[in-house]
Amino acid sequence: MLTDGILECGDRYYEVATNLYEEFFMQFDDSKLESSVKHILKYVHENVGRDSATLICWEYHNSFPAQLPSDQPRGVDRFV
Repeated sequence: MLTDGILECGDRYYEVATNLYEEFFMQFDDSKLESSVKHILKYVHENVGRDSATLICWEYHNSFPAQLPSDQPRGVDRFV
């Protein structure tokens, strides 16, 4: 969850959803949530964000398999 202070900062890089996604899941080798948050807030700071920037994140590791929708076609056991 984040505020518009992150989305509307600088060249509005994080308005593009794929850029935000890649920041959390592709950017850093260690894949640490904390590293991604720091990098995003550093971007806002370096681009002199004019609005307050708030970012709330958490990690959750689910040990159970995902549920399939009840209207899943027969014979399809996974999403492509």
